[in-house]
Amino acid sequence: MTSSRLLGLVEWLAAEAAAGRDGYALFDNDAEAGAPRDVARLMELLGDAARPPVS
Repeated sequence: MTSSRLLGLVEWLAAEAAAGRDGYALFDNDAEAGAPRDVARLMELLGDAARPPVS
């Protein structure tokens, strides 16, 4: 996932949290199996607002 797309997702999740709503993101592995890396980057960007992934 590109950095700009990931930052857009962070902004959306932060807005949902500010409005008192839960926000969820689904990551689908691509050919390079980038989903785990993208989830780790998202959680890092969200900081304390991040919750562990739900399986």
